[in-house]
Amino acid sequence: MINIEDIHVDLDMVLSKRCTLKQLLNPYEISTLKSKAIKNNYDDATIVETVYRLIRENIADYLDNSDFMDANVILETDPYIIKAMELMQISQRDAGILLVEKEYKYPGCWVNDIANALKGLECSSDMYEHLVWDAYYVHNYETNKNIPGWEHLQDVLENYYDTL
Repeated sequence: MINIEDIHVDLDMVLSKRCTLKQLLNPYEISTLKSKAIKNNYDDATIVETVYRLIRENIADYLDNSDFMDANVILETDPYIIKAMELMQISQRDAGILLVEKEYKYPGCWVNDIANALKGLECSSDMYEHLVWDAYYVHNYETNKNIPGWEHLQDVLENYYDTL
């Protein structure tokens, strides 16, 4: 039986909420903000900063089901697939690409290619993370190219990034 506690959860959500502050906050919250601003002689920038902080601290209270444009729930147990998805997500962020649907965000062929390349990396467990990130960022190429599987992993990660 799999260890239920170790199931990897990837919950991607795209939210869209556009409204005025009057629509977002209740009248008491608005009057409290106004009183605070008047009492402390807030300038416009301080008011905006205060409102921003209030929304950030209470964001869950301001969302409902209509705000969710798209949501994917992905559950995964294979550590190589989990690591492949993590590397793909970082590549997408680095490339400035927002992919939401699972089929586009983690296309099966690339997930499997990256996971297989991760499996092929022959190294001690204490060096594994370091070598994966070296491959991702192409660091220490001359030192690492002789490690079995490292150069292949680096090529696969670079090829995936180039497809974005």
